[in-house]
Amino acid sequence: MHNRRLIDVILIVIMAVILVWWRAHTFAPRVDQLIGLKFWPQMSGSAEPLDCDEAAYGYMGRRMAAGAVLYMDLTEYKPPAGYWFYAISIAVLGWSELTIRFMILPVLILTLLLVGSVARKLAGTVGSVAAMAVFILMSTDPYVFGNGSNLEHLMNMAGMSALWCFLKAYDANQFLTTSTTDSDEVRNRKLNWRDFWLLSAGLFIGLAATVKQVALIGLFPIVFEFVRSKSMPGRKLFGMGMCVAGFAVPWAIAVAILAVQGGLADARADVFEYSRALARDTPADPVAPSFAYRWLTGNADPRNGSLPWPFGKTDWLVWWGTGAWPLHAIASIVFLASLKFSPVRATPVTRLVLWQYPVAWGMIILPGLYWQHYYLLLAPVSSIFVGVALGYAFQWSHLGETEEEIAAKTAGRKPLIVLQEDHHLREILSTSLMLAIGLVVGLTGRIQWYDYFNVPADMLTVKYKGGAQWITLRQLGREIKDRTIDWNPKPMLEVWGWQSPLLYYSGLDAPDRYFFTDPLAKAFIGKEHPQVSPRIERLTESLKSKRPELIFCGDIPFRELKAMIDRDYIATSLVGSTPDGRGMFVRKDKYQDFHARIKRPTGRAPAAR
Repeated sequence: MHNRRLIDVILIVIMAVILVWWRAHTFAPRVDQLIGLKFWPQMSGSAEPLDCDEAAYGYMGRRMAAGAVLYMDLTEYKPPAGYWFYAISIAVLGWSELTIRFMILPVLILTLLLVGSVARKLAGTVGSVAAMAVFILMSTDPYVFGNGSNLEHLMNMAGMSALWCFLKAYDANQFLTTSTTDSDEVRNRKLNWRDFWLLSAGLFIGLAATVKQVALIGLFPIVFEFVRSKSMPGRKLFGMGMCVAGFAVPWAIAVAILAVQGGLADARADVFEYSRALARDTPADPVAPSFAYRWLTGNADPRNGSLPWPFGKTDWLVWWGTGAWPLHAIASIVFLASLKFSPVRATPVTRLVLWQYPVAWGMIILPGLYWQHYYLLLAPVSSIFVGVALGYAFQWSHLGETEEEIAAKTAGRKPLIVLQEDHHLREILSTSLMLAIGLVVGLTGRIQWYDYFNVPADMLTVKYKGGAQWITLRQLGREIKDRTIDWNPKPMLEVWGWQSPLLYYSGLDAPDRYFFTDPLAKAFIGKEHPQVSPRIERLTESLKSKRPELIFCGDIPFRELKAMIDRDYIATSLVGSTPDGRGMFVRKDKYQDFHARIKRPTGRAPAAR
């Protein structure tokens, strides 16, 4: 037993090292610059720049680390936990690009450990190692922005933690159902542990929901399985209440913190009212595909409605599944096969694993936006499916011929998929399944090697995140920082659009808490909307009272902003401007100061995507 645990620990450490090494390709050139390590085959260029979401959360984290209050001094439309994670990371590691890259590594290592632990419980060491290997590929997939620090990684960690806690609660029940000699005191103690793990499971689902509200749906399968399961005896109502109570704990903590800070009312307006309007009222692009297949294809080219490969041809975007489509395909097959063959013999744990797949799809579909990083939510459960299928295929190939041998080797294990009892047929099926899964994993690894690992780090953003805009915005943000570094007081930068990297890389602050232009606001500019109109009015008042020294318009500015630019600002030659108001502008009294300091040449940044 000791040797087996040691082997498991060694395997986990090896997989964690591979995970870090694989992901570090994204910032390998920066590591080379700092300490001279050349552990990656492709080291040309610079590190991958932050995209708009990473930069927006990083800007919020920097502001909060400096004392700003969430939802009062700066805001978006998600619950606070993800923003606080960025703020804590920046407070601990400092404000830099590498902080955003490093801070997600412990989250992913813990998720890797949980994926391996669940797979090992279901299908042994082979299944565990296979699941972890698949998770490394899927969680780093650049086609779904997996190599960045998206909030979906936090949701995955919390979701897998909840599943693991339910597994522990189920183990506690196994003692209760199999033991006939325990005293009432011992049984009560085991029931208490069962309820503690159920409380913890609910707590982690609540934590995921404080990152994004849609994670709430992850609570329902746990409660349902607990209520319906005959192997969960004793105090069912109390145990279910503990699960729901655990869900409420992170929300209670968040509410208490926001109330002490004075931002509770603003949080309610943004997190519940504005986010609901965003999901309900944001119109789809006129050329967007219908829901019937948009959930699979993702968004279309807004210029002409063309879908990405393999559903169409467009140079505007790529299909979210391109980098891991073989794994997504086989995970779907395992899921459907499990629905066909497993439910009669499945344990609550295996049923709950199956539940995770539709739950993940629900969290992707319900917001109705279909952004590529949403599909990261499929990574942990798909990894478990593939790992468990391979683990059971390996076990089935070693079961033996007699019923006694089979019973001895499958004691306490109930696979997701049940094969025929015939020995020769079982050998053929299990060997074929192992070869198929090995081929799928190898094919996905090959795709990732050529599409991720052999692509220069800064070119990843060009290929998968909308072109060279992020590289240009990083360069422009640093140029703005150089030109304003000795201004006193510190200037302000208004960004009307999604170009949040300018705020992060320049180190400047926006004049209003509403610093990131979301799709709902852009859709209702110049129109009345109960949620959008007050935001634009408040932003207008902030611009008038604070008169930012710099304004960048990546989108067509609203009427009041356009009038202010025409009256008080001059377009800078750093960025090409357009007649409709897009471009970068400097307040007239600061124009000479801004152009007096030129530390290095810069390219012309695009005004809009």
